[in-house]
Amino acid sequence: MNIVAEEEFMVYALYFSCLLMNFYFAFRIRNSKFVILTTLVFIILVLGWNTGTLDNVNYIRHYTNISVGVYSSNKYEFMFVWLMELGNKLGLDWFMFKLLIACACVPLVYNTINLFTKNLSFVYFFYLLHAFFMDAEQFRNFIALSIFIFSIRFLLKKNKKSKFLYLMCVLLAASIHSSFILFLPLVILEGVNKNKFVKSIAALSLILCILTFFNGNRIPVIDNFMENLVLDSNNIERYLNSSTRFGFVIPFLLHILNFMTIYMAKKYKDRFQIGNTRQNEYINLIFWTNVFMFVFFPLFMKSITFYRLTRDLSILNFIALSIVYDWLKKNNERKSIFNFVIFLNVFIWFTYDLLIRADEILIPIFRDNLYLK
Repeated sequence: MNIVAEEEFMVYALYFSCLLMNFYFAFRIRNSKFVILTTLVFIILVLGWNTGTLDNVNYIRHYTNISVGVYSSNKYEFMFVWLMELGNKLGLDWFMFKLLIACACVPLVYNTINLFTKNLSFVYFFYLLHAFFMDAEQFRNFIALSIFIFSIRFLLKKNKKSKFLYLMCVLLAASIHSSFILFLPLVILEGVNKNKFVKSIAALSLILCILTFFNGNRIPVIDNFMENLVLDSNNIERYLNSSTRFGFVIPFLLHILNFMTIYMAKKYKDRFQIGNTRQNEYINLIFWTNVFMFVFFPLFMKSITFYRLTRDLSILNFIALSIVYDWLKKNNERKSIFNFVIFLNVFIWFTYDLLIRADEILIPIFRDNLYLK
């Protein structure tokens, strides 16, 4: 075995060790601090030190440009610019910068998972199967996502202070990746009539999808808003002039699959009185968040890039699913069906995001890692 093969083997060995250990403890519903700690360290190292994925080329260019006074990032994402300025002033290269940021963000996500479920390995097992690789590739999105995931706790507290904290967290996330501004409306979920909410979301999404389809994939009024706020200014023209035509069908199906999985979890929760009060409220919140995501279907028609909005709910969904899984009886037929649906969901996401273009993200993460070699 040559040196390169040995280096690759080490990364594969670490990954599959974490995956299999989490699989074992997830489905035995036991906790292992060693397994979780090992998993967190592995995630941090891969997030920080993967070098071969395509997004790294753009990140390095932006990071290097800032060191010579050239700012090529979206002006609305000022916090990400500030972080890169700080990294340059500290003399960090891009990969060491990523590593330090990962050391801050990964614990934020862990804290949220640990807050709502005892079965952390369940969440990390399914996370490692798919979304982990996308976070390693789209690092800026991961930073913002970590803040958003942490903020979700504030939506469960019915007071103005908590709502304010949620808004501040989302605005902070949006200052790193501007698409997260679209999660601001979640703050109103607690006070709305759910039946009317579902009907309104369905009607609005259907009307906008029809108008968008027959308007050459331009969304009336909303396109102008996107030009001025939501999208990275360097990509506005490419996004707004894009035409997916029927390419949006796959993102539609991916979100519907997510929704049906969470719908099943909520039904089990309601029928069998699963979880404690906080877990019940959490599952309800995540269910209605998935309902709210249907309003973004017209954006999927603009550019399939927006499907990441539904993918960003992966960890939050896995937390809800872990709660229900833990409370279903062992060797129960419902539990088997529930497991099958979750595995099918993740496998389809894995196939679409990673397997059909393995040479772009999946293989480079294993092959090109700076210090795991």
